[in-house]
Amino acid sequence: MLKRVYLTIDDAPSAHLEKIVDFLSFYQIPAVFYVRGGFVEQYCSKVAYAISKGYLIGNHTYSHSCFSELSFEQCQHEILKTELLIDACYAMAGVIRPKKVVRLPFGDRGAGANARTAQNDTEQQHVMQIQKFLAAEGFEKLSFHHASEYIDAYWDWDTQDYKTRHIEDLTGYIKNMASFMENYHHESAVILLHTFDHNAHLFQPTLSFLMAQSIAFLPI
Repeated sequence: MLKRVYLTIDDAPSAHLEKIVDFLSFYQIPAVFYVRGGFVEQYCSKVAYAISKGYLIGNHTYSHSCFSELSFEQCQHEILKTELLIDACYAMAGVIRPKKVVRLPFGDRGAGANARTAQNDTEQQHVMQIQKFLAAEGFEKLSFHHASEYIDAYWDWDTQDYKTRHIEDLTGYIKNMASFMENYHHESAVILLHTFDHNAHLFQPTLSFLMAQSIAFLPI
C-alpha cells in the first residue's frame, strides 16, 4: 500500500508556477521541478521564485525531444543550453545551486521513449555515451535513484495529467488515481506530475487527493 511519495514535476515553468509553489510551500510539500529550457526563457523569474522558496530545479532539456532521435552532439546541446538558463535563474534568485539533476524527455535515455534499457549495441553505445556525458557535467542521482545504474531520474507513477481525457474530466482523473493506488503494491513511489497552462486546474485536486490518503511527501 502506497504510504510515501517523492513529488516530481515536469515541463516547468508554466504561467501558473508561482501559484503551484505557494500551494506546496503552504503545505510544506517538497518537490523537484524539471524545467524545459524553451519555457525558462519565457518565465525565468517564475523559476527564480521557486528557487527562492527552496525548491530544487532539474534539467528537462531545451526542446523536450526524444534523445533516441538526436545525435550525441544534439543531446549535449539540449542539456547544456538549458544548464545556462537554470544557472541564470539561480543567480537571479541569489541562491547557490545545491546540485545538478536531470530527467530526460519521455524517459528516453537514447534507446526510445518506451524502452528503459537499450536493445542492441548501437543503442547501448548511445545510451552510455549520454550517461558518461551527464556524469562528466556533474549531474547527480537523487536519493530515490541511488540503486540505479543511470544518472537521469525516472518515475514509478505517471498520473497522465497531460491527457485530454483527464484534463476534461476531473472526476475520471481522480478515479484513475484511486485505481492506481489500489493496484500499487509498494510503500513508496516517485510520482510524476506536469505543469502546463492548460492542465493547471488539476494540480490542487491531485495534491488534495494524495493528502486525503495520508500520503507522506518525502524530501527530495
